[in-house]
This record gives sequence, C-alpha cells and structure tokens, in this order.
Amino acid sequence: MVTSKSPQFKSWLANGTQIAQGWNFPNVTNMYGEKVTQEAFLKSIIYIESTGVHQKSNGQIITSSCGALGFMQLMPNTARGLGVNPRDPKQNIAGGAKYFGNIFNKGKVAGKPSLDKLIMAGCAYNMGPYSKRLDQSWSSFVNDSKAPKETRRYGLKLKMCLGIKLTTQEEIIAKQLFVPRSQNVDQYARNIYSYAKGIGQ
Repeated sequence: MVTSKSPQFKSWLANGTQIAQGWNFPNVTNMYGEKVTQEAFLKSIIYIESTGVHQKSNGQIITSSCGALGFMQLMPNTARGLGVNPRDPKQNIAGGAKYFGNIFNKGKVAGKPSLDKLIMAGCAYNMGPYSKRLDQSWSSFVNDSKAPKETRRYGLKLKMCLGIKLTTQEEIIAKQLFVPRSQNVDQYARNIYSYAKGIGQ
C-alpha cells in the first residue's frame, strides 16, 4: 500500500513543492491567518483527488472511472505529455505540480486576481485548462447552475481544504451539492481543512 502515510511521502511532496516554486502563485491568506503555500495547495489537491491513497494494499493503483491514476489522478496521456510515469508516486506528484505550472503561468487562469486564480486553477485541473467556462470569475462560475456540478464542488472543497472562508451563498451551494444534511457547513469545512493539512503528517 502506498499512501500519504508512507515513509517516503514527505520527500515526494518536497520534490513536488520544489517544482511548484516555479508557479506564478497568488498571495492569499486564509481565515486562520496563514499564508496559503504551494505545499498546502498540493496537499489539498492530493486530498481531493485521492484522499492521500496512491496504491491499494492489493497492489492496484487508485484509478478513476475515466482512467486517471494515483495521488493526483493524472490521466495517462497527460502524464506522457509531462514526461512522467503516473504509476510511480514521486513522479505522479511531480507531474501534477508540472501541470499546475502550465495552469498558473499561462492560459485562462493566469491573469485572474489572487483568490479567483487560486480556486479557478483547481477548477482548470478538474475540467481541463481550455474550457470556456474558465473565462468566468469564481463567483459567477460557482453560481452558474449550468457549470459542471463536479467542478463547482471541486472549487468549494479546495476553499475548505485551504482554510478559506466560504461566503454565505457558497455555503448554500455546498449544502446543495455535497455537505451532508446532518452537518453544519462551517464544521464540515473545518474538518476538511484539518484532513488536508494532515496529509503527510
């Protein structure tokens, strides 16, 4: 089994974080007064994509229904284009970090203001960096009922993972899309934040 609790995970993450230093990364502070770092961002994506599991105990690499693989759920063709083997955990994280370099540094997300850039980068990773919907601001995207539910959910979860407070409207949408009825959105968000922060600890 290969997970974020594996002894080598910290070095794999450190390698990805080093690659991420080349991102044109926005300056955002979360509701806990912490500066959002590239490492925190990578950990959040790993949590959302795979909950920190790369390979199951039976030796199978975690694979989505569309064929995305491992910690960062890289598609085989994407991984090939990035020059990485998605089945190798270190290369999987490195590949995800390289892909985010393309998202943060050029294309539709690159010129957005700080918070929009941060969250829409996650949306671009989820639905592909060329979608016309990425022209929208995060606020209009999350409120757009025609935008993919999965990607709206992704952006909201990313905000939670990074410890960025949801607006009242975002809390309503989160409740509609994925937060269990029995749970308070604020508490749910705090739990998600602590899980993402705990990746690799």
